[in-house]
Amino acid sequence: MDLARWLDARFIPFVEWHARHALRGRATVKLNASRSPSPRAGAAFAFVDIPTTGAYQGFLFGGEGDAGLLDDTWIFSESGWQPLRARPRTLGPGPSARTGAAMACLPASRCLMFGGKAAGGALSSETWLGNETAWSQTAFAQHPSERWGHAMGADPAHGKVYLFGGADAGGTPLNDTWEWTLNQGWKKLSLRLSPPARYGHSMAYDSVRGRLVITGGTGQSSDLVFGDTWELDVDTMTWRARDPEGFFGPRAGHVSFFDEPHNRLIAFGGLTYHDDGKLVASLGDTLAFTGAEKTTDVRLQFDLGVPCSGDAECVSGSCVDGVCCNSTCSGQCGACNLPGREGTCSPVKGPVVGSRPACSGSDECAQCNGLSLASCGVADGLGCGLQGCIGGKFYSAGSCSNRTCSAGSISCAPFNCASSGCLSSCQSSADCFSADYFCASSHACSKYAKIVAASIDPTQPQAFLPATLSVTSDPTFNSGTP
Repeated sequence: MDLARWLDARFIPFVEWHARHALRGRATVKLNASRSPSPRAGAAFAFVDIPTTGAYQGFLFGGEGDAGLLDDTWIFSESGWQPLRARPRTLGPGPSARTGAAMACLPASRCLMFGGKAAGGALSSETWLGNETAWSQTAFAQHPSERWGHAMGADPAHGKVYLFGGADAGGTPLNDTWEWTLNQGWKKLSLRLSPPARYGHSMAYDSVRGRLVITGGTGQSSDLVFGDTWELDVDTMTWRARDPEGFFGPRAGHVSFFDEPHNRLIAFGGLTYHDDGKLVASLGDTLAFTGAEKTTDVRLQFDLGVPCSGDAECVSGSCVDGVCCNSTCSGQCGACNLPGREGTCSPVKGPVVGSRPACSGSDECAQCNGLSLASCGVADGLGCGLQGCIGGKFYSAGSCSNRTCSAGSISCAPFNCASSGCLSSCQSSADCFSADYFCASSHACSKYAKIVAASIDPTQPQAFLPATLSVTSDPTFNSGTP
């Protein structure tokens, strides 16, 4: 079954269930069954709190019915379903027909809708704002890429909407997180940890703790359906896994919302896989995610090497150098974030890592030796220094002694140097120390003469080249003729 048919026939029962609990705890609500949206799947839907009346409204747009994609908007309230009245032609058209878009609503009945799959399978990157009277399209220089199957949730306390995941035109799942505000538009968040890429998941805002909660979804492969639960702390902008083992159960295309009076997240329905590998609409259950009290919130503890911000986040109890570490790794020359060794306290070679006390002395023999975690200093007798020909000087390897390197260098002038030492003869000027030297016929490097003063014999006629030219040479130059 195509994930575009997410909500299946379970959509209307979900709305009725939400109404019975959201509309101030009444046991039953009589719905206006004579007027309701036509059967559809993949519609964008969100509830919004109306502060002035204390009531709730639900907004629904589009989806896919038996006759194809839909572009109608419906509003659900205590009195039942009502279609959004037709837009005046002077305001231009509303959103085009689509399925797989996502919607989230802020107070004052302002709803944000993004993306979706239009006719012919074309994906959208449009952003629309709607209320109970009309839709208007907004344009921002920065916005999420075209996608469908993503999820959105609203943080009404801060006037923000968040978007996570979805699938691109090639069907590749995404795992980027975006934030939207009315004045600034879209902003992509750079987060150190994100849930695995997915689409067909659900998102709801936990107003008690200020967390956006996503559940389930489909991953990269056709048989990968997630059963995990992740939370985005909107204060610290940090994703955390709350149910990595998937007690929630693998499902995609389900719906969820936060039941504030009872302090719990409610999820309903969805699709899952049977053993034969087929995606089927087999779930009609209702799940409640509880234990959301701030005082009893237990954060998942991460394994070694996972990025962290505090000791409490790690199974080991040690968050060191930004990752969960197997120890406190307090030694001056230890680190837990060395490439390929993340999560294991390992000795450093060279300068210390992080906020540990710096080694005293700049000599390499005074730095961390890559062997000891405890302190700086290379053991006496170990090799140090450069070796080979560099810039006309030959460097010989030395050894460390009392945190000092005994390596030395000698100048090979007037000759150049080779890998094994200084040359003693030349075959060309390239074998000489610098451009001031040339290779003479005797295979010796000689310095060019440098004229520093000259005078002309005044007794000679000036109309021709003087017969006598007195030259004073720089005594630091060797004599010779190229």
